[in-house]
Amino acid sequence: MNIYLKKAWAAAILPALMLYSCTPESTGPGNTSENLPADFKYNTTRNIALNLNAKTTLGVKMQGAKISIFSSKSTDANGVVHYGGQLAAGAVDADGILNTAFQAATSVDSVYAVTYYPGLLNEVKISIKAGGEISANMVPVYVPSSGRVSSDICDGNGYERLTCWDNDGVPKNNPAVIQPMQSISNTMLSNIYYTLPEGKRIGADPDRSDLIVENADILLRDRATVYITWVSEAAGNRNALGFFTYNRNNVPTGPNDAARIITKRTIIFPNTSLPGSGGNLPSGFRMKLGVFDANTGIGFFCVNNGWNGNTVNNPNETFYSRSSWNPESTAELRNHMVLLNDPESQKYIIGFEDLNRETGGCDHDFNDVLFYADADPYTAIDGNDLPEVIVPKDTDGDGVNDDQDDYPTDHDRAFNNYTPNATDFASLCYEDLWPSTGDFDMNDLVVGYNYNVVTNAANKVVEMKAKFKTRAIGASYNNGFGLQFDLAPDKITSVTDSTPAMRAGTETTAAANGTEAGVTDKATVIVFNQAAKTAAPYSGSFYNTVQSATHYTSPVLKMNVNFVRNTYTIAQLGAAPYNPFIFIHHIRANEVHLADQRPTMLANLAKLGTGSDKSVPASNVFYRASNNMPFALHILNFDYPVEKADIRSAYNKFTPWAQSHGTTYADWYSNPAYRDASKVYVP
Repeated sequence: MNIYLKKAWAAAILPALMLYSCTPESTGPGNTSENLPADFKYNTTRNIALNLNAKTTLGVKMQGAKISIFSSKSTDANGVVHYGGQLAAGAVDADGILNTAFQAATSVDSVYAVTYYPGLLNEVKISIKAGGEISANMVPVYVPSSGRVSSDICDGNGYERLTCWDNDGVPKNNPAVIQPMQSISNTMLSNIYYTLPEGKRIGADPDRSDLIVENADILLRDRATVYITWVSEAAGNRNALGFFTYNRNNVPTGPNDAARIITKRTIIFPNTSLPGSGGNLPSGFRMKLGVFDANTGIGFFCVNNGWNGNTVNNPNETFYSRSSWNPESTAELRNHMVLLNDPESQKYIIGFEDLNRETGGCDHDFNDVLFYADADPYTAIDGNDLPEVIVPKDTDGDGVNDDQDDYPTDHDRAFNNYTPNATDFASLCYEDLWPSTGDFDMNDLVVGYNYNVVTNAANKVVEMKAKFKTRAIGASYNNGFGLQFDLAPDKITSVTDSTPAMRAGTETTAAANGTEAGVTDKATVIVFNQAAKTAAPYSGSFYNTVQSATHYTSPVLKMNVNFVRNTYTIAQLGAAPYNPFIFIHHIRANEVHLADQRPTMLANLAKLGTGSDKSVPASNVFYRASNNMPFALHILNFDYPVEKADIRSAYNKFTPWAQSHGTTYADWYSNPAYRDASKVYVP
């Protein structure tokens, strides 16, 4: 800021002012001869519209399945995967599609679409380098052996087998055993998802504590043909699945009790991994186990990470449906399989826990290997005493089950969609001497924001829950701040704030719905009129821009913007940060926007193109200095420069980044190697 243009301050703070205030225009860094590209918009984020397919090749539409989008993935010491930075979430619609939108840093090349809905891929890594509209498939794509090069592997490595298999461990070449693919109903999948939710310990959940029984074998009371159909997995291992039989009146004492075991351990699926997840076994793959007499017991076993790329590892740690056969030292941890009656479908749902339950990485959710058994006739299976699948609850009746609903008791709301994520604040940084240049330390006003766009069951926008922080005031000007949406003012029903001081002052006037009065084309929302009233404490000197001075914790300002219901998707609403701007020192008409963002209809357009501003409205060029430097920046996670430190000197890759049109050094602001630490403010 030009100190000669501003009001005089008290003598007690003049020495500090002379040391730290912005440099006059005539000698400021903004007037250097270094010219930056005239067409570069200084975007550090890209807007992504993502279309996800969740419709199977057999026509099953996974309506209601929740899919979340994350920006990062990590694995802890126990091998447990964690996703961070949730960007968006939504439910698959009646057409089997989820359309959503979000914003990601240009330095981020890919995001993760994550769901644990049975029959869908748990994770799809999606490249977003190109930006714009991107499509991805959450449905595993099965390629039959006939459509690719595959071998016949018939060596069971000590196990019996129902048939041979190919290089991916998919059974082949035995039509008497391999049955037609099954179309698994979305109702069954929803029941499984709700009954065996990912990451929830079954025994610790009161609603699910009775799902575990000591021996989870299938028991026949009549002669029957028994089938197994593969459903899904929620595992990082390539597990093998098998079965054995015995007479239920002469139960074997262990897996090596050859005198009592009738059918020796026989592999059904040597690799229970979905296509795109370490295997090629599609959901709905069906196998005939055989015809068995009355009083036959059918037990199952899971070989942990059994598939070795050719056959089944033997021995590997193996877990059985009979709990006493399992290796854990504590009896209550020896259960590894649940067997659940699903009367509506006349199927028996089976889920395995694939890790030793005494290890740190085990989540005890019993959904690592999922399949179902059925018999002809159905009544041949003795299911009287078996627990049943739990039908999902939808307390608010919005069509999204409680376990997937971020607002299970609110019919109008279902999903949270954050920018930049659920906990952090993105930054908007402004120079306030416009149309003159200052020192380009980009800290005259730094506003942090966190947006949560709440959508309903139909993935339509309900409201935006916004949080703001005045992170820094490196100025003597008392600036206001607002944002403009790309929609008419009457599409907003109300704007409310929880902090009375937010919009104190007479600089602007609110209309009846809370938007700014006098703006009739695009809805403008004023967040605050005076930055000084949103910082605590603020005494008229620099606030959080001088490293040696006291650092203050900025109060969080909360605002809710409610939209006309069932009108906009997130993509139609537009991308954060929308069109944010400041207005300078109580003068509403003197606006400063991000590069090439249009001013509102209340701006003083006569100032465009004056001083050092080179705006050309007819060419959609706005808010650029004479050397094409912007007067504002938007960065998702940013440590701004200290007072009087030009951003180009604080961040030594800023200029190369801009000169490359953002193709190099996209992480110029986040990579510690690219900064002069002495010129960057750190709380």
